Amino acid sequence: MIQRSIALIMLLTLASGCVSYRHEIVAPESLAGEIGDSPLVTRVDPVRIEWRTLDNRLIVQIFNDTDTPVRLRGDRSAIVEPTGQSMSMRPQSIPPASFAKLILPPRLLVESDDPQVGMFGGTGTRGTGVGMGVGFGSRSSRYVDAWNWKPDQQIRLELVFEQDEALTTHMFTVVRRRN
Repeated sequence: MIQRSIALIMLLTLASGCVSYRHEIVAPESLAGEIGDSPLVTRVDPVRIEWRTLDNRLIVQIFNDTDTPVRLRGDRSAIVEPTGQSMSMRPQSIPPASFAKLILPPRLLVESDDPQVGMFGGTGTRGTGVGMGVGFGSRSSRYVDAWNWKPDQQIRLELVFEQDEALTTHMFTVVRRRN
């Protein structure tokens, strides 16, 4: 009986499958390319950007290879998520020989004081049991995505950099693809 249960659990796990994603820069066309496990490197004045997919998330590392500080102007930069909502960005200083990192979609910590309800069950040598428990006043927290990014949907990044009082704007469109 236990062997059947284990086999059933394994079968259900395999049947549900794991969805994995990759990303692709589609604009500007001159920088278009597939973003996978290995970094896709783009060079735009005044930075070098390495794009990669890690755990189904888009990782954007912005490197300053110059001798003077670069500032990512969060007050002028934006991420436009798949439904068209503009999301603000925080400003970041990028000193020489360092980088800033964006993880997209960002994760938000959600805390709750709501009652917690749980169900449990099991089998043993003396029979089968099912139970239910309710806990009150317990604080729970979990991470959730800031937005839902489905396959074949795109986001837009407008990144504004400042270096030596000069502003430079770069716009990228990135699509999520199912592997």
